[in-house]
Amino acid sequence: MKKLLLIVVVLAVGATALVLNNRATVTVRPAWKGKAVQSVPGSVTVLAEYNMSLKSAVGGRVVASELDSGAAFSEGDFLVQIDPSDLELEIERIQTEYDAAKSKIEVGSSIELELVTAKENLASPND
Repeated sequence: MKKLLLIVVVLAVGATALVLNNRATVTVRPAWKGKAVQSVPGSVTVLAEYNMSLKSAVGGRVVASELDSGAAFSEGDFLVQIDPSDLELEIERIQTEYDAAKSKIEVGSSIELELVTAKENLASPND
């Protein structure tokens, strides 16, 4: 039984050593522009170390982008420009509501009348 176990372990170690020694090795060297003298067809798969999500506090359609593959960025650099038309419409709506509220007070809303009455009551002597 011990001989059989020893033979199995030796075969397993031998098979592992054989597989590890027969693996293809790849040498990575810098590339440069020029005529390829000794070329060999092949394919390379590059996996990203990690994925980074680009998030914005405001959603919208991207109008312009400076995102290039492999480019490095630092804080404050321009990445993308979002279409401002939705925000401009929202600003216009809020401005219109604000102007309407001001006009309503100027024309004489019930709040203005209550304010005038309260001022008159404060100015008149109490009975």
